[in-house]
Amino acid sequence: QYSPHAPTLEPTITPLAEPSASPTQKTVLVYSGYEYHLSYEERTFIKHKAAAEEWGGHLASIHSLHELEFIKRHFFNQSDGSIFIGGIRKEGTNITDDSDGSAGHWEWSDGTPWDFIVWGGNQPSNINSNGNREDVVVLTNSGYYYDAPVWWKLYGLYKKVRYNDNKYDYFILQVIN
Repeated sequence: QYSPHAPTLEPTITPLAEPSASPTQKTVLVYSGYEYHLSYEERTFIKHKAAAEEWGGHLASIHSLHELEFIKRHFFNQSDGSIFIGGIRKEGTNITDDSDGSAGHWEWSDGTPWDFIVWGGNQPSNINSNGNREDVVVLTNSGYYYDAPVWWKLYGLYKKVRYNDNKYDYFILQVIN
């Protein structure tokens, strides 16, 4: 008979009682050679970008359906709305040209290719109903990209390369201070 306290192969996420905006004080998820951290502080895109870089990473870029499903499964049970990811409108793109969601108009802040595109309906819209430019990307809990203004305050998803030779593709690292 198995002990109820025996470890299982099912991953569990146990966030701290009071989530912190500092990535080093939170549960960090590791997937396919990258560490991911959801900042629980509602900040602007620019402040999240700076915090992610201070952590040693960037706002998250997404490159496959598998990566998107991993993010949806593990980060949207903690955030029911939208989160900032690292998509930004390319410098010099004229939003009045009806810029589409292609790599010709958008890029990832970490410099990786804009190669996995899942825009929501009628997106990118480029300008919201109040006439504000929408130059950054948020990921919704339904798994679609939407363009948004840089001044919105949302949670942010951070991602960085994990530098080790661990053979496991997916695991959870509980960071305790």
